Amino acid sequence: MSGYTNENKTCTCTLSDNCVHQAGIYNLTGRVGLQIPLLFGSLANDAPLLLTIPGIMVGCLPYNSILASNLECFYNQSCIDQIQIFMKGFSLVKPLLLSHFEQNTTVNDLFHQLFIESWNPMINFTGYFHICSPNPCTYSYNRRFNLFYIIITIISLFGGLKTILYFSTLVLVIFIQRIQNCINVQNTNDEHSTMNQTNERNQ
Repeated sequence: MSGYTNENKTCTCTLSDNCVHQAGIYNLTGRVGLQIPLLFGSLANDAPLLLTIPGIMVGCLPYNSILASNLECFYNQSCIDQIQIFMKGFSLVKPLLLSHFEQNTTVNDLFHQLFIESWNPMINFTGYFHICSPNPCTYSYNRRFNLFYIIITIISLFGGLKTILYFSTLVLVIFIQRIQNCINVQNTNDEHSTMNQTNERNQ
């Protein structure tokens, strides 16, 4: 199919691949030398129409045709029976069950909704952890700073510095005292050594 004419409007596949037309079954029997017409929907070019298939579209590309179609015919047993007259393989097709989707919902819309009739969520964290068996479990989240949080952080920071300085100063003082004591002991020993040497010389 390279295009169609409908309601005095012509769509050509060479200009647009979105050309679609109502699908139907045509009678090509007995038309000698008939070639597939380039334009559908034009009575001058079409073979006699035997059956229109509701909801089913044909077009330049199968993909676009499917997306533009709907399944309304497949909900109707009489529509399926009419197709079975011309296509014997349709004898195995059964009508679709009723759905929460409208019968004229396009396949494109069904794709967007993933063909899901209803969601039945069942949350089971115990089963999830049993199946996945994760070793660690961590999480993180982003949070913007606010004034209250900044004030608390600054107070905590200064409080931590105060505690660190308190203990470090105490350790530093003890260390300095020990060094001073060592120096004093060394000086005392030097004085005793000098006095002993002086006494020995005097004797």
